[in-house]
Amino acid sequence: MSRNYNLCCKETKEYIWIGQGNNGTGYMDTLYSDEEHTMEELTKFFNRTKGYDLVLMDEHDERLQNYKEIEIRKSEIKQWKGTDRIKIKRLGETEWTLIEHRKNKSTGNINIRTHIISLEQINDMRKYCGEFFEYLDKINAKTLFREIINRRKLSCGVEAFNGGVNRAKYYFPLYYYPLKILESTKEIVYGGHGVISKGEKWKEK
Repeated sequence: MSRNYNLCCKETKEYIWIGQGNNGTGYMDTLYSDEEHTMEELTKFFNRTKGYDLVLMDEHDERLQNYKEIEIRKSEIKQWKGTDRIKIKRLGETEWTLIEHRKNKSTGNINIRTHIISLEQINDMRKYCGEFFEYLDKINAKTLFREIINRRKLSCGVEAFNGGVNRAKYYFPLYYYPLKILESTKEIVYGGHGVISKGEKWKEK
């Protein structure tokens, strides 16, 4: 499972996302550099913080609460449509990247986040869905929550799976992101209220 890493400036009390790392390695091993707007903001960050001390912190570091995240201005993203947008592409044979553009409802600014999803995470979700599709036409979110919790022996209940710190720790990497990738390959249809049904590719199996 991957986690985000942020570059933080102690003097200006701001931070910017710069890459990903695997929980198993304990350090950042991927710098995402092909998103133009992210690199533009990173350049501005270095110019503002020149001569200051910079610290690398992962997304679970409690010290981040004392820093302000740098956001991407709406005017800097061309052809922006809608509130949220997700861009998905495959990285080699073992990973996918999922880039989120999320609009802050109060400020109108756009946050860009990149997540690396392993093939193992995707195959696990494909397996769970396949087992339920053998006797169900549709699967609800809580059914998959319970399956993930039981299979991975997670220390939370179904109701807590999508709440608080568990959203970043479990919900997004183990449930939401793998489903969005399977949706992009037309294997499943991710409908309203978290209902999952068979997609075109799945029906062809």
